[in-house]
Amino acid sequence: NTYPHVIILWGMPGRQVAEFLRVVLTDPRTSSAYIMTCFPLQKIAFQVYYDLAMAGKLTPVDGQLMSSATSFPLTQPNTTHIPAFRAEMGKYMEQTGRVDASLWADEAKAVREYGPWGHEPPSSDSAADVRRFFNEHPNAANLMLTGWLTGKVIQLTLVQARWMQSSKTYRSGLFEQMRYIIGGDYVLGDYGAPCNPVAAFLGAVCYCNQGGRAAIVSKLDSAVWNTIEESGFNYVQKDCYSTHTSLPRPLHFLTLVFTDDAALTSTALNFRNAIAAFLKIVRFETRPLTFSYLNVQRTTAQALLDHQLLNYTADVVAGAITKGMRVDGYLVPAPVYPRPHLVEPMRNYVYLMPTLEQQMFLLYENLATLRRVTSIGSGVRVVLHGYADDEASSITAVLYRSAATFNYNNPSVVMVPSTKTVGSALVRRQINFVLAVTAADVADVVDFLIADKSAIVVVVFDDLALHYTALVTALSSTPASVQARVITFTNLPLWSDTSEKVYLDFPLMQVFHYAMKVPSNYTPSSLMNIMTVLLAIELASMTPEPNSAAMVDALYRNGVMFTEGMAFGPFNWGCKVTSSGRVCLQHNYGAQSIVMLSVQRMLDPRVPPLAAPMTPSLVYRPRVASSALTPAERNGIIAGVVLLVVASIAAVGLLLYCCMDNRDNDAAPKDGDEPVTLVFTDIESSTALWAVLPQLMADAIVAHHRVIRQLIAKHGCYEVKTVGDSFMIACKSAHSAVRLACEIQTKLLGHDWGTVSIDAAYREFELARADADDDYVPPTARLSEEEYAAVWCGLRVRVGVHTGLCDIRYDEVTKGYDYYGDTPNMAARTEAVANGGQVVATETAWWALSNEERAGAAHTAMGRQGLRGVPFAVEMFQMDAVPGRRHAALRTEIEAILPDETGTETASSAAGALLSSVGTMSGPAAGIALVLTSCFAPYPVAQRVRELQPLLSKWGVGAPPRSRAVSEEDYWQGLMNRLALRIATVSQARQRMGNGGAVVAGDMPDVGAGGALNPLVGGGGCGAGGAAPRPSGMTAPPRSEEPSAMRESRLFRRAPLGVLPASRAPASKKESCSASTIGWRDDVMPFTGPASRRASEERNARRASGSMSDEVIVVRMPRGLGWPRHPNMVEPCSGHAGGEASLE
Repeated sequence: NTYPHVIILWGMPGRQVAEFLRVVLTDPRTSSAYIMTCFPLQKIAFQVYYDLAMAGKLTPVDGQLMSSATSFPLTQPNTTHIPAFRAEMGKYMEQTGRVDASLWADEAKAVREYGPWGHEPPSSDSAADVRRFFNEHPNAANLMLTGWLTGKVIQLTLVQARWMQSSKTYRSGLFEQMRYIIGGDYVLGDYGAPCNPVAAFLGAVCYCNQGGRAAIVSKLDSAVWNTIEESGFNYVQKDCYSTHTSLPRPLHFLTLVFTDDAALTSTALNFRNAIAAFLKIVRFETRPLTFSYLNVQRTTAQALLDHQLLNYTADVVAGAITKGMRVDGYLVPAPVYPRPHLVEPMRNYVYLMPTLEQQMFLLYENLATLRRVTSIGSGVRVVLHGYADDEASSITAVLYRSAATFNYNNPSVVMVPSTKTVGSALVRRQINFVLAVTAADVADVVDFLIADKSAIVVVVFDDLALHYTALVTALSSTPASVQARVITFTNLPLWSDTSEKVYLDFPLMQVFHYAMKVPSNYTPSSLMNIMTVLLAIELASMTPEPNSAAMVDALYRNGVMFTEGMAFGPFNWGCKVTSSGRVCLQHNYGAQSIVMLSVQRMLDPRVPPLAAPMTPSLVYRPRVASSALTPAERNGIIAGVVLLVVASIAAVGLLLYCCMDNRDNDAAPKDGDEPVTLVFTDIESSTALWAVLPQLMADAIVAHHRVIRQLIAKHGCYEVKTVGDSFMIACKSAHSAVRLACEIQTKLLGHDWGTVSIDAAYREFELARADADDDYVPPTARLSEEEYAAVWCGLRVRVGVHTGLCDIRYDEVTKGYDYYGDTPNMAARTEAVANGGQVVATETAWWALSNEERAGAAHTAMGRQGLRGVPFAVEMFQMDAVPGRRHAALRTEIEAILPDETGTETASSAAGALLSSVGTMSGPAAGIALVLTSCFAPYPVAQRVRELQPLLSKWGVGAPPRSRAVSEEDYWQGLMNRLALRIATVSQARQRMGNGGAVVAGDMPDVGAGGALNPLVGGGGCGAGGAAPRPSGMTAPPRSEEPSAMRESRLFRRAPLGVLPASRAPASKKESCSASTIGWRDDVMPFTGPASRRASEERNARRASGSMSDEVIVVRMPRGLGWPRHPNMVEPCSGHAGGEASLE
């Protein structure tokens, strides 16, 4: 179509202009053209246009008629001078009646016919008549506005008394650098008289009799003049005339719309909509942008593009193209193909997103990380969907080179024709790398991942951008475990992340989200399109006369481009001569800091990416393979192996005897001058779980230990020690520690515990506590089954992380390293205040992470927290390891059991102190100890220790290595006493559960002086009614008289561990006894008494009366020393509390 698209009409109003317009608007060759005119011709153009319309010679089209002006039409909103004009002129018309509407009757007739106001009959209301006049006479009103502005300027000049002396002083005053503001926002001036260069240099306006510095363009819509959005033009106030002002050359974008491909059509529409929405928020005044769209088909695309570029101007070809198209001479940033392709070596093609080569390289570079998502092998299945044989061969060759570089086996490659879906080509229990995913494939991928719990599907960014909506829609209703196994790559900020942190790191994201308005528009293709346009604008700003060639040259001249916090490059294209010959570089791709992330993260930005951002080197290396052997070499090796096996069998015994206590200390932090990050873990309510689920807990603890130890090895950390079900772990880097802590939560969540009883028990604990405490809100007990299953499963482990300097010591006995000082104490306190399933890190651990590591860590700032025993508030951060989990408030009232309190100079003496703490046994624990002693009496001491190990493991009792300074008899006695205490504890709790009580995490049952919970006495205590008598024959087992390093006096002071049940109030002072209690627990959260509100209130009242101490004192005494012991809560009171109490 070579007919005129736009006709610019400039001239004086008259019959010749009117006749020209009639011809143009009725001639078929020009009737569809847009007419652009000026303010003096507004009225005549309006009248001719609607006269023809009312005569039936044209159909009005909104916007076909446009006009420039220096004032706004009366429909312009958000002004103050137009309402002022309407008010003043309306009052004038009401009072004088000097406006004859009949003079503009034809104009009113057209407005009534085609305008939005309809026909308003005359009324007695003069205000209504004024409003009707302005509505029905848009051209007359615009002329009146111009006259009103002129009159207001004259009015402002008359207030200057000095100017009124003569006509000369008046003219002179008009040009005294005067500026006039009318109606609050219409500005005219500055006006300036002749002046010297000094005044001009200092800012004066010289030789200026023109006040306007701006113009706008209006369009005719339904017989009403409306301002065209963003059509205004102005220039600097200092320049009086526009003679030296030129409009900047626009930057022209051309986008191809492939009408025969639904995905590519959607790509073009997305480009148009995203850019249009973005440009409504952000204006580029220095460089106007124009966008045009060309409808093509795959078979005609090249010819139509060549014709378009031959006849019309374009600088940038953005959006979709097809493989093999030649877009020579134009900048092509971030081309989008129907299916992923290798990079095309063309200088004007600039790849901003991750290329196929980069993504294949990163796939193998991160293969170890990817395998750990579901603990599968390193086998990779590559599915090429719809590729020709030659291109499939090229892609396969790059895949093989990538696999060889990281010493992996070549992937298995299968080709699927474009007429079929990829579902049948996916392989179970493997990593499936699928290229050219289509919308029809999405359902197959989702069904496959639901059926196979361990398989992984990797898609490239190209496919994600094309089919993001279909992929996310299909996966949004699946479990998180399925979403986590669809993996892709990107170098863009996460488009769905609306956190303050991402807004701080990438200010563009806030504008992006504001422009896109709704989350469904937050897509990778929209963000990619905006980044493409921004990069083109940045390149245009680097060239004095922007055109395609200059922009491409600027790209390779700068090498690396920075746009809105993102870096692209380095771009390099050219050849140079070196000593080894001519070397040419063709590097036209520039994606940096590429992250590997899952669809789960896209749906919930709190989920961390799978790996830190990386920029692949694309330096390929041959696979390291073993050399082939000759038959003689093989025979020699076989003979040598036989001899080696024989020698090894002989040496195994000696090796085990000498080295069985050795530990692998390679991962242990050893430099005391470097910060160490410590991780403490503990199972929430483990003692309560042992009480209600003793048979299940043995296997659960084994699984818990196995999972954590696997993760410790995976992240290169060091297991310092375990105490019961608690771990102390040391890491050389804070990032490893945080990732370890988070993965502990996700792995335990995904573990198959084989039972729902653990979750049911946690629910009961929470509900029982809620019954006893009006202020307590259960965080999980009232969730629906679907909500609960998504974020909770099995044991709940709380984790604390802290970084700092430690006193690092090597223990010659345990052959391992231990860590002392404030850092382990703070880490223990941090773990103690956390809730089950929660990861809490201190501010020092958080700020020990790099900027990129913090950017990739989903977290919640918890503010400053006061900790018991710490004189200052500590800022805490929750690592959101499992998105959607909700926790109770931090338990800052808890007093942690610190590592330095449970150890002496070495880890071995710590174990000794732990075992010797049992002391003299009493109550049911003594009876159980007696039975155990009798059962194991026939065995020698060393065999007793071995035979006791399975019981210790089943009951979850820690058994530290024996120090050589501790006798075997004492070591056995200590282990047996700990086991007896655990059995007594569980028996007591189970009996209380059977009697209708409830075990609630956070409280503790009655405790005897020896630390044993009495399962044979209900409430227990020293009261008027006494307590049930102790069974006879429950004597403490005989203790060795040998000196031992385990016999050591230690005094520990701990804060209250919850609400301790007290005895009934004594009837008299004589019957009153001082009860010494020990806070024996595994996880800081001990038991409570019966969970009824009445019992709780009664218990609180007794505490207030002073029947029980608010502190728990643990006393460890040498066995050889006597210690006056008060009667405990399970023994009858005697008149004298002193003296050594003996069991009968």
